[in-house]
Amino acid sequence: MTRDALLRCVAARAAAVRYSGSIEWTNAIFLFVNVGGSDYTNLFSHDGRRMSWFGGGRQNESTPLIRRLLGAAPPPRLLFCRRQGQGGASPYVYCGRVEYVQHYPRSQPLEVEWALSDSAALHASEHFRLLLKAGSARWL
Repeated sequence: MTRDALLRCVAARAAAVRYSGSIEWTNAIFLFVNVGGSDYTNLFSHDGRRMSWFGGGRQNESTPLIRRLLGAAPPPRLLFCRRQGQGGASPYVYCGRVEYVQHYPRSQPLEVEWALSDSAALHASEHFRLLLKAGSARWL
């Protein structure tokens, strides 16, 4: 596949992100998270080593995406975050791979806590540190 073809494919799938917060591929799942906005409770915790993520309003433990994310042998899960502020949303920052920690089945929408596998390297990034500043809270 050429670079341009890949970019067109990503752009087409990215349109769905607005409503679901994810893009499923055959061999990976991309999670897109807004942090720092008044309407969002997605938060970094444990000094930026963990992230809470809320599935879409219709997602629960029985939906295909959630079953795939939480399954015994899930594909790589890649996290992208952006700051949400008064001036609108900033560009997404790649935050690396995430590993499942726990989820809260009774929360609506479903809340999943992820460990950031690449957090040590991410802390060297100014872009990541800005995300932490915008989206850190409760379990620090």
